Amino acid sequence: MKILSVLLLTLFYLPVRAQAPETVPLPVLFPVQQVVYMSPAGSDSATGDSLNPVATFTGALNRLAAWSDGQQGALYTEVVLYPGYYTTPIIQPWGRFQLPGRQLNVSVRGKDTVMLDGLNSPISPGQGMVHLLGSHIRVANLTILYSPGNGVRFGYDANGNVSNPHDVLVENVTVRQTAGHGILLGISPVKNSDPFSLHTPGERYMVRQCTVYESVNFNQPQSQWGSAVKFHNVRYGLAENCHIYDNSGEGIDVDLGEQIIIRANTLHDNYANIYIDKGAGIRIEGNHIHNDYRKVPGILLGIEAFTSLITDHFIKDVAIHNNIILNTTTGISIWQGIYSFLQRGIFSGIDIRHNTIIGQRGQKAAIGFSYETLFGNPAPNVVFSGLRIHGNILSAHPDSLNNGRLLTAPLNPQPGLLASCNLWNLPPGPGFNQTTDQSQPQLPDWAVIPDTVSFLPGLDNPAFVFSVPASSDIAEDLLGLPRNIPATNAGALEIVNISSTVEPETSVRIYPNPAISQIQVSGLPAGDTMYEIVGTDGRVVQRGASREGELLMLNNSVISGFYLLRLKHFNDSGLIVLPLVKL
Repeated sequence: MKILSVLLLTLFYLPVRAQAPETVPLPVLFPVQQVVYMSPAGSDSATGDSLNPVATFTGALNRLAAWSDGQQGALYTEVVLYPGYYTTPIIQPWGRFQLPGRQLNVSVRGKDTVMLDGLNSPISPGQGMVHLLGSHIRVANLTILYSPGNGVRFGYDANGNVSNPHDVLVENVTVRQTAGHGILLGISPVKNSDPFSLHTPGERYMVRQCTVYESVNFNQPQSQWGSAVKFHNVRYGLAENCHIYDNSGEGIDVDLGEQIIIRANTLHDNYANIYIDKGAGIRIEGNHIHNDYRKVPGILLGIEAFTSLITDHFIKDVAIHNNIILNTTTGISIWQGIYSFLQRGIFSGIDIRHNTIIGQRGQKAAIGFSYETLFGNPAPNVVFSGLRIHGNILSAHPDSLNNGRLLTAPLNPQPGLLASCNLWNLPPGPGFNQTTDQSQPQLPDWAVIPDTVSFLPGLDNPAFVFSVPASSDIAEDLLGLPRNIPATNAGALEIVNISSTVEPETSVRIYPNPAISQIQVSGLPAGDTMYEIVGTDGRVVQRGASREGELLMLNNSVISGFYLLRLKHFNDSGLIVLPLVKL
């Protein structure tokens, strides 16, 4: 009976229908009740206040335990690290989490520049240089170097004790050169104490404005594994505005996830820049993905079984929208994965829309399918349904492709696939819609530099002026510009909209353009105007308010090359977009 119940549990572990979310619930953080301060120059015999900091995290936990003696329930505290260089890890043992009658939830925050060097730290491969067990907490403003385990780690399942945290925010954290994962969120679904039982997913994890590079397997002999940022058995997760590059594992990985958003990140030269391994309700949107030197995929969807029990595994309801993917082996790869013939892999509801995929390495494809076949059909344990490829720009040199095909699949037609309104530089093979697709040989077949405009031969180039039916749930392109209604361009950039708004009215002028350090806008209506300066990766790098004739001061450290100036009047809903070049 126990085995039967587990079979049913795993079969329905992911919901029957989980649409790719526009938003997800964010972590809920509770007010801090007590703060302890740390400093490399501190002493663990000190009181731990701002004037008398402790030296180690162990000393800080001891102070928090003493402070909370006699209290009950969940307590929310923080350890603040003064600027400096630390060589001891931030690890919370079980005995300093589950105290008598109470739980100690500890946030960790650095002030200014805080370096955690784990080169000689005595931590195990499963631990992290920062390893916390609590919920409703935040880790912020840290740089982690040379961890012999993971960089940041949450959760615990050992010796019959389990901590499965929820409501966790990680922001402004840099991780470099780890032996294990860079940032690991969540714990395995299978319980260590009982392989026939599952943990419920950890909920509400958010990673934003983090950088992870040269991590996973740093200075290690083992083969590739692990991830720079990993959501492991997580429901409601968000990775946003992160820079993930040059890692020896996946860039951002979802392993058995539900309702996850991966948005506005820059990823390059990771082994699979984004990898979805079992998931439902996943949105991958507005990311800038490229490779400078590695032959690796842009986005990989696959299934690797986490249990040997007879069950179904899912990649379902996945939205891949408005991404720029340059110079990869396969821009988007859908892989059968690894599981037994007694298990099924179900791929359904995969929506690939308004992406720009240009330049290939390694004789693969812009979009590729990989699975076993039997008598002209997918193997009986592989199921495809509801696959949509719509409104994308796909281009590569024929010599860089497998048999010169931009879309590859073991079967033609690919089961479950509906393709429409895509723009290709050459006939793609399976998936070409003779009625709505177009082939434009003048499309560039390589991106010389990882820039959203470097591969555009001109904003008014007719190759990009390709009207396709508007998508009601995609209102913006990669740069945040509104799309034309009722028709829009293919790809992640709304070229027609940019081109048509260069001079929305003759009275508006900018000077000088190209610009060096400052520009002047004239001809605006009376009243204040909001302005935003948008970089080529789609991020807002500067914003503010200005009056007519005022100088808009540009920050040379964050702007280079092509960018956009967006102007919006407080008393007018109209948007003016001015493409600019900085010398």
